[in-house]
Amino acid sequence: MKNKQKDILVRFLVFFLPVICIYFTYFDYRYYGYFVILYFILKDIYSFDIFINTKHKNFYLFFPLIFYLSRFAYAISSKFNTLLKNISQSVYFENARFLDMQHLFLELYCNSKNSDITYVYKFDSRWTNSCPHNNYWGPLSKYISITNSDIWLLTVITSFVALMFVYLIYFKTFRSYSKNLDLLFFISISPPLNFLIDRMNVDIIIYILCFWILKPSKFFYFRMVILVLLALYKLHPTFLIVGFLIYHLLINKEKRKSLFLFFCLFFCGTVTLLYYFNNDFYTARPIESSRSFGMLSDAASVGLLFNISFATSYILICIFLIVLIFVLKKNTPKTVIFKSEYIFVINIWFLGVSLYANYDYRIPLLYFSIFYLLELKLRLLNFSLIMFIFLSPPPSLVADPLYNSVFPQNYYYYLDISFYIVMSYLVLISFNTIINKNNYQKVS
Repeated sequence: MKNKQKDILVRFLVFFLPVICIYFTYFDYRYYGYFVILYFILKDIYSFDIFINTKHKNFYLFFPLIFYLSRFAYAISSKFNTLLKNISQSVYFENARFLDMQHLFLELYCNSKNSDITYVYKFDSRWTNSCPHNNYWGPLSKYISITNSDIWLLTVITSFVALMFVYLIYFKTFRSYSKNLDLLFFISISPPLNFLIDRMNVDIIIYILCFWILKPSKFFYFRMVILVLLALYKLHPTFLIVGFLIYHLLINKEKRKSLFLFFCLFFCGTVTLLYYFNNDFYTARPIESSRSFGMLSDAASVGLLFNISFATSYILICIFLIVLIFVLKKNTPKTVIFKSEYIFVINIWFLGVSLYANYDYRIPLLYFSIFYLLELKLRLLNFSLIMFIFLSPPPSLVADPLYNSVFPQNYYYYLDISFYIVMSYLVLISFNTIINKNNYQKVS
């Protein structure tokens, strides 16, 4: 009976999945995540893989390109507001196009000498800034400048090039992989990546660079210098340096590389601290559960919800995470380790970022390692990864009358348990990798 149901389901998906994907991405993106979750639940139950020798393989190969080009085309005019909103997660949508990229080039122009401009963002006059303008992303962001004041033209060109690189990475990966192609396809148009494209945050450039930087190469010291520059421009790549330091100090035990990485980390930390201590500014930290993740973000939400101090709520969340780690430890074999230096480093990167508050466009950090994590065959981890990526947050919370009647401030309080399960497993596996370094060296 089950085999018959499987055959019917597979035939249905082979034929209709492209149509379903088009519908959810272009007409009802709000429920795209729910569909993907249902797909993987059915895949787990019936053990099928319709992406092997599928007649529609070219559709899955080129549809992300069509989707990216659609987003780009819709961004060039306010007349496409409705169309652009249709292909965006509603809580992420901004009328201002490529908002963070406009922030970037405005700051770069304002950094130049004799710069003077009052800039109205495309296509939302509520966003207006004048020189001097600082994003305070990192020390280096204050010292790079441009003389071209056409912020929108630079934004459009850079955004298009970034989108093409994102697709190139997808194209090469899809052509080289033989399994989990369905997941690769779904995450290529997933809400967090869609949000990143919508905002066009400078993180997209960092991710593209790191895709090549993190590949095995003989040019170790050169790659670390690039990471230092990235960390001085945007703070979160610092955790990549931390990951490499832990690896070479505790696992690989290479003194020369460890010393160099320690110097890199010390240099980044010193420059960053001096920068923050010598500048009086306010840096907005995302705390909306509907568009952010991280322990700092959750602590702020829990504090507001239960009217307790931020410090108390953060401590409570830390205790919850520690308890969860010990609970999951019982069923996690000590032999489950990261067998690649770069997978280890990437997950330290994500763990470091998770300690504070981030907009959801930083969730794609997990895309660097998700396919390796799936191979560990930890079912709860696999399911939590899918839930965290595609339901951040559950879109049914958005504009729900019942929810708004309970929380009339229109503030979304949501503690994502799947996020903490993912964090717990990453901590456990990282710890296993360190304490089982002898086994690691044999298999690496």
